[in-house]
Order: sequence, then structure tokens, then C-alpha cells
Amino acid sequence: MTDAPTAAYRPGPVRRALAALLSLLPGHPRRGPGQEAGTPRVAEFDAQLLAAADAAVSLARRALYDVAWPGLPPGERLAARGEVTVEDVAEIMYLAHGVAFIPPARVAAALRCAFEARAGYVDLTTDAYGR
Repeated sequence: MTDAPTAAYRPGPVRRALAALLSLLPGHPRRGPGQEAGTPRVAEFDAQLLAAADAAVSLARRALYDVAWPGLPPGERLAARGEVTVEDVAEIMYLAHGVAFIPPARVAAALRCAFEARAGYVDLTTDAYGR
């Protein structure tokens, strides 16, 4: 009796690109050829951190365009910029997953990946590059 193959979760291309960028950062463990991936917990934590960074970028954009932008005069709308911070990502991780402390450098690295992948430089500012 054979079991039907179960559909495994496959992250989308943006998520895979973010994970690849995160793996290039200093201090992130590297794997040689033939070595198995880290424990599933580490991979799950990295995925959660990238998802939190992505959510923080989305929330900052939503706050800019849904709250601040409509109240601005038309001449100032193109110059308006939102802000996403490392603390925003840490707060989302705490609220969503109960993680109380993450080293700020690791959070900043994930935020930089999400910020660059989502073209945050167009309409947002971040403090992730100063850490």
C-alpha cells in the first residue's frame, strides 16, 4: 500500500530570495556541499523573522498610503515617506510568535532583506542600515 505524496510547503520566489540573502550575512551558519540543512527550528525561525520583516514593510506602507497620504496637500504627496524600524519587526515577532528577544543585528539583517526585496527605498525609510 503506497501513500499519496503530501504537498510540501514551497515558499514563493520573493521568500526564497530573502532567505538566500539572509544566508549571505556575516554570522549566519554556512553549509558545505553534502551537509544537511540546519535544524527545522532554525529554518522555521528564519522564515518567521523574514515574514515579520515583510509584514512590517507592508504595515508601514499601509500607514503611509491609507492614513497619512490622503490628508496631505497634492504637492506634498510625492515627497511623503513612511518609516519602518527594527523595533517594528521585533514587536511583530513578539506579538505573532512570542519571541521576546532577538539580537538587533539579526532583526536588522532580515529587515534589510525585506526592505530591498520590496523596494522600500521608493517610499520608506529604515534604521536597519545603521546597525
